[in-house]
Amino acid sequence: MKGIDMRLRTFLAATLALLAAAAAGAGAAWAETVRFDSGSALAEHDATLTAEFDLPAGEGPFPAVVLLHGCAGLSDTVEAGLRAHAAFLEAHGFATLIVDSFGPRGLGDGRVCSDLNALAQARWYRVADAFAARAWLAARPEIDGRAIFLIGQSNGGSVAVLAAKPRALRDHPGAEPFAGVVAYYPWCGVIGNDLDFASPLLLLLGGADDWVPSSACAEKAARADDDRLSAIVYQGAHHSFDLAVPVQSYAGHTVGGDFAATEASRTAYLAFFEGISRR
Repeated sequence: MKGIDMRLRTFLAATLALLAAAAAGAGAAWAETVRFDSGSALAEHDATLTAEFDLPAGEGPFPAVVLLHGCAGLSDTVEAGLRAHAAFLEAHGFATLIVDSFGPRGLGDGRVCSDLNALAQARWYRVADAFAARAWLAARPEIDGRAIFLIGQSNGGSVAVLAAKPRALRDHPGAEPFAGVVAYYPWCGVIGNDLDFASPLLLLLGGADDWVPSSACAEKAARADDDRLSAIVYQGAHHSFDLAVPVQSYAGHTVGGDFAATEASRTAYLAFFEGISRR
C-alpha cells in the first residue's frame, strides 16, 4: 500500500503542476495549427509536419522555443506535458512551437519506442524537423530570429543533442544553429567522444532513469572543458519525470512524473535561456 500511496501522491503532484502551469499561461488559445515541410537524407521520411504555435502577451519580436516529443509521439499525455512547458515559457515571454513529428508520418501510436531501428532513424530525420521548425519561426515577424531555442524529451531529447552538434549543420546546408538546446533524459550515446557543440547544451536527467541512465550523460558533461555542455541530475526522478503520469512500467522501463524535478528543471532551463540571451 505504501508504494501505491507514493505513486498516487506523485501523480497528484504532477497533475497539480500541470494545472498550475496551464493557469500561468491562461489566455493561450492553442488555436493556431501551422504546417511546414521537413526533408532529410532519408527521403522516405520527408513530410509536411503540423505544429502548435503560440505567442506570449506583449509586443514582439519574441524569443521562441521549439518543443519535440519523445518516441510515443504527441499522445494526449505528452501533448499536455509539452503544453505545460509552453505555458510556463509563454508566461516568461517566449513564443512556442510544439512539433508533431510522428502523427503526419503515421507513427503516432508508440510503435517507435519498441523498435531500435525506428528509434535510430527517427533521431536523424527529426533533426531535419528541428531545423525546419527553426526556419519557420525565424521567418515570422513576431519572432527574434537570433533567440530561437530547442527543448526535446527522450527521443526528442536525443534529437536535440544531435541538433546541437556541428555535424548537424554540415548535414543540413542552410540550417542555422539554435541559440541554446535543452535535452530531457536523452540517450547520450549520440554525443560520441567529440564534445564539440555548435549550440550550448543543457541535459536534464533523472537519477532513477532505467531507460537511458543518467550516468553516461553526466560523465560526458563532467569531461567538457567549457560551458557548452552541462548536466543536472534529479535524484530519484524517473524517465519522463516532467509528465503528469503516475510511476509505472512502459515499454519495459519505469516512467513517471516528479513534481519537484519538473519545477526545478523549468527553473533551470529558464535561467539557461535567459543567461544565453544576456550574452
